[in-house]
Amino acid sequence: MENNNYPKKNLISTQVDLSKYRRLTLEEKQNKETESEHSTYFGDAMKRFRKNPLGMTAFFILIFVLLLITVSSFACPYKYDEILTINGVRDITAKNLTPFTYSERELEAMKEGAKVFPHIFGTDELCRDYFSRVMQGTRISLFVGLFASIIVLFIGSIYGSISGLAGGRVDMIMMRVVDIIYALPDMLIVILLSIIIGSVFPRNGNGIIARMGANMFSLFVVFALLYWVSMARLVRGQILTIREQDYIKAAKMIRTPESRMIGKYIIPNCISIILISATMQIPAAIFTESYLSFVGLGVQVPMPSLGALANSARSSMQLYPYKLIFPAFMIALIVFSFNLLGDALRDAFDPKQKQ
Repeated sequence: MENNNYPKKNLISTQVDLSKYRRLTLEEKQNKETESEHSTYFGDAMKRFRKNPLGMTAFFILIFVLLLITVSSFACPYKYDEILTINGVRDITAKNLTPFTYSERELEAMKEGAKVFPHIFGTDELCRDYFSRVMQGTRISLFVGLFASIIVLFIGSIYGSISGLAGGRVDMIMMRVVDIIYALPDMLIVILLSIIIGSVFPRNGNGIIARMGANMFSLFVVFALLYWVSMARLVRGQILTIREQDYIKAAKMIRTPESRMIGKYIIPNCISIILISATMQIPAAIFTESYLSFVGLGVQVPMPSLGALANSARSSMQLYPYKLIFPAFMIALIVFSFNLLGDALRDAFDPKQKQ
């Protein structure tokens, strides 16, 4: 190594011997900058997200819940609407069992060598396995949340993009429509749609609406009609900023079709706010479905949801509190995890807001 006239290192000193190093030339510095790892906006956001302990904890909790409801459908032999039987006869002794207990007939069958899968969460008043019902209710609640989020994302992104990109009178008219939709009472519309759809599609019908239930179908209709307005406003506000950028002005000058500008230039630059809003919409939809099921406007029997299970457990809460604890805990866990995940994504994509 060449000597740069650095002071000589003392033998008992713990400092670095600078005489063994040399300064980089300008060409070497440029090569180092060229060889540095390329990073994107999304990649930097994911790095910041992985450093967020609360966000990662919420992410792994949701992964655990998804694995649990997936594995339980194969591992648990009981169906959510199956009444427990022994040798083809209804087991009336399996009513309201506590977690990890067996009925009298199951104990007798086990003495004879039969294998009986344990009731992890006990049973309900109709001798049905409660664990399978809670897992099915979790699947339905997550399905409602994800489906509602997709509806909101699709409609809100397109509507907000058109409004923000068009501007002028078109933007004013479209935003007044949003203001009108904001004023509509969603719960009242759910009740009215449930009555109308229930009369058109009876419960004993054969169509997908009859199998899903009028209440659940009306809930999806309300999500498609009302719940996208917040997403549209957020996307519009982002686009009003993006449309002033030079690359958008250049695309307009060469007469690029608006559909191409929205799909290739506008939406990708709004992906952060769209992703965060969609993540926040999932717990809101789950809570709405749970609330409506709790008051009897959600899924129809025998199909369970977490809100319907909590409602049915309310009457026997003092005698069998575990029936209320399990679905309530799943609702709180899922909603809390999605809220933490949304906050972590917001901090990752917009670190200035965190500061």
